[in-house]
Amino acid sequence: MTKQSIKMIEFNLRFGSKFGTDCFIPLGFAMTSLKIKEKKMLKQFVLVFVFIFSFALTILAQEKPGDVKKESENKIEVQKETISKEAWNKVCPVKGNPIEADSPTVEYNGKVYAFCCPGCDTKFAKNPEKYAKNLSEDGKKFVGKK
Repeated sequence: MTKQSIKMIEFNLRFGSKFGTDCFIPLGFAMTSLKIKEKKMLKQFVLVFVFIFSFALTILAQEKPGDVKKESENKIEVQKETISKEAWNKVCPVKGNPIEADSPTVEYNGKVYAFCCPGCDTKFAKNPEKYAKNLSEDGKKFVGKK
């Protein structure tokens, strides 16, 4: 018997039920086809894993409706409520610039404060005590440091 016929017999003993008992396939060809099938299965597994991982990240990355900052919503509501009220100050408590009729406003300690620009109302809302001290008692003069 030659080495090739021994390899074919060994292959038929191992894989004979898959190919039938009369099927003689050289061992090298069978092993190559098995390696190709394993590579395809590995590629499919990796593809499925990447798909599931991407899907999970997409779900986790979405904002939930309850995550919106409530503090910013409250500031917006305060501004909407105080637009109809007239501001008592004539200069911005943050920068000292004159205010106009359509200036943004914020209510603090029962008083409506107006500002020269939209950025000043945000600064004031973060630390109102600091900026409220910058105005004179009648709100017509800026007495703080610019």
